[in-house]
Amino acid sequence: MKNFRFLVLCLSLVALLVLGLVACTGDEGAASGTSTEPAKSDTASATEKTPDADTDTDTDADTETDTAAATASETETSTESTPDFSGKDYVRISSAEDLMAFNRAVNGDEDVDFDDKTVVLLNDIDLAGLEWTSLDGARIPYITFDGQGHTIRNMTINYGLNRDIDPEGLFVGAGFIGTVPASAEVTFKNITFEDTKIVARERHVGCLVGRSLGGACTFENVTVRNFTVDGWCDYNNASADTDGYPIAFRVAGIMGASWGGDHTFTNVTVQNINISGFHNLAGILGYDASGLISEYSFENCKVEGATMVFSYFISKTYTPSRLYKFCAPFYNSAKWVDMTDAIVENGNTFSDISFYDWTSTEEVDEYGNKKVSAMTEYTADNFRSWTQEECDEREGKLNYAE
Repeated sequence: MKNFRFLVLCLSLVALLVLGLVACTGDEGAASGTSTEPAKSDTASATEKTPDADTDTDTDADTETDTAAATASETETSTESTPDFSGKDYVRISSAEDLMAFNRAVNGDEDVDFDDKTVVLLNDIDLAGLEWTSLDGARIPYITFDGQGHTIRNMTINYGLNRDIDPEGLFVGAGFIGTVPASAEVTFKNITFEDTKIVARERHVGCLVGRSLGGACTFENVTVRNFTVDGWCDYNNASADTDGYPIAFRVAGIMGASWGGDHTFTNVTVQNINISGFHNLAGILGYDASGLISEYSFENCKVEGATMVFSYFISKTYTPSRLYKFCAPFYNSAKWVDMTDAIVENGNTFSDISFYDWTSTEEVDEYGNKKVSAMTEYTADNFRSWTQEECDEREGKLNYAE
């Protein structure tokens, strides 16, 4: 019995000892801050930080998206500013040698196909020291010339006294393209011609196109600056020995003459031109025989600074009363009515234009050429006062026998 009581007592003491140890451990844990509660607090703290981490992830994702978008945008911009002209539909011109090689290919005897091609300038081109032969439009009836903002400088065409007549008995054209055939479609855009000089006799002359036989020409964002035409003015058809002196007529800054074709001129600028010839001189189009051209053919066009020397008073058929039909700031028409006012009202402008009568003086310079300064000068005001009725009336009164 005593042993049993002693055993119970020992077990009780052990139990009390264990409980004491547990209590001490709990107090120490509380004092040291390592209880499970702070652990839960740390977890909560980490959980509270999770949204910030999500936010950072979203920000990084947004940044990556923005970067990707910017890269895509830059790629698009780069593609737009530097198009790929490596395809078969393009003729790439990087130098004067390239352009002259194109000229030889078009005007040569070999069978070439430039239909629906776009000729692109990759650089400014300087033709100084080279002589350009007008492109044969019949070999390039469907073509686009895209200068991409570049300039062709110092194009020189010199036909001298050449009086070539085409197989149909018509006068030929002189210009970057000589003659555009019927049903053709030719476009010039984003291009400048600067310091061009043409010497031409018995031809229709324009810096870009000499003449069109019905093909439609589009001119968009085109500038012609410092353009000179020596068209000769001493005309004499009555001389049997010489068969008349060759002389240029229908001369202008962009196109010499048109026998058809609904041409359009948009953002065209002609600056500082000095041209001469028999009759039908103008800033943009020398003569429209078809009647298809009107004030609506011109949009935001400018003719600034032009000297035009004409000699049609040599012929008794032409008199000062017919000035308005044969010289003009923008174009001459087969109609007997001046279109300058209507063109200006449609948003086009001209300034500093003078027309000089070559027949009005015999005073010459040291080279034997008549002095322009001694010639009778006409201004645009001499060409802007005619109504259709006045033109019809004056035409009926003209004495062609004089």
